[in-house]
Amino acid sequence: MKTKFILTFLAIMGMCYNVFAQDYKNLKFVTMVTNEEYANAEAKVLECSQYVLQNQLDEHNYNWKCALQYVKKWATGTPNYSFSLNGTIAKATKTDEILLGVYYSSLSKYILENKDNLKDKKEVIYQSVLQFLNYCENPRNNVKLNGDMKKMIAAKNGNKLKSYLNL
Repeated sequence: MKTKFILTFLAIMGMCYNVFAQDYKNLKFVTMVTNEEYANAEAKVLECSQYVLQNQLDEHNYNWKCALQYVKKWATGTPNYSFSLNGTIAKATKTDEILLGVYYSSLSKYILENKDNLKDKKEVIYQSVLQFLNYCENPRNNVKLNGDMKKMIAAKNGNKLKSYLNL
């Protein structure tokens, strides 16, 4: 009886894993050229952004990296939204493409979740940076903080982030 219960439980867990497992590996083959293709990609971009921000930074996790690259591809090409890189963020991420991708994930997530409230560009930047810094300062996410990142986090924690970002 116990064996039957254990086998049933394992079978159910296996099915749940397959249902909820996210596979973004094929997204690297997706092309977006037209406005319609970018618009149709928004739901998947939001899903990938959430996935990136809910999982630790792991350059060796191919699935995580594919989700990150898909978001960056969309964010840097979409004609439907304007993505501006704040100078402070540019300086803090420097040449770290992974951290820049995490920022684009924060920005994409905020924009796609708040489509009707994007008139205040400074608020868009602020909320995106805030989400990005929350991700970066979480030790679980394994982000190596450089001096600029530490200064931004200190400004955030001291309720001075807006002035630090010159917003």
